[in-house]
Amino acid sequence: MLLIWLSIGWSIILYAAHLSWLIHHGAPERARDLDRPWDRLKAGLDLLTEVCRDFRDGRPPEAVHRLGARAGLDAGEAESLLSILRGAGLVRQVRERRHIGFVPGRPPEKLSIVRCLEALAGAPEPPTDDWRPFRDEGETVADRLDRQSPDES
Repeated sequence: MLLIWLSIGWSIILYAAHLSWLIHHGAPERARDLDRPWDRLKAGLDLLTEVCRDFRDGRPPEAVHRLGARAGLDAGEAESLLSILRGAGLVRQVRERRHIGFVPGRPPEKLSIVRCLEALAGAPEPPTDDWRPFRDEGETVADRLDRQSPDES
């Protein structure tokens, strides 16, 4: 009986210690679950936005692992999403000193968020830019950058 109470007592103490650590340090951020469609679309759009932000601010192209870290992704997830964006012509791969970086495939004013989401969702590339003459492409990545506050960059 003594061992049962001792076990319960230690469980309470360890739980309280863990809780106090979480309160002091904050809960660890959960990694994105890219199996969920919305998280995959948002992560890809965040990566494209980071690539365009570097381009707009005149910074050199970042390596995959740094872009991924800024978007809250590991290097493998970032590489997978960037290859989709590269296949859709939204980003270009460039050699930058000792690493491979990414730059926008077109000027940010011409990068449609709708096209980015279509590429990430698996929609095929339209044959020409006027393929959908009656459909407004909507907001561009440049609009998204302009809307974000300076402390988000």
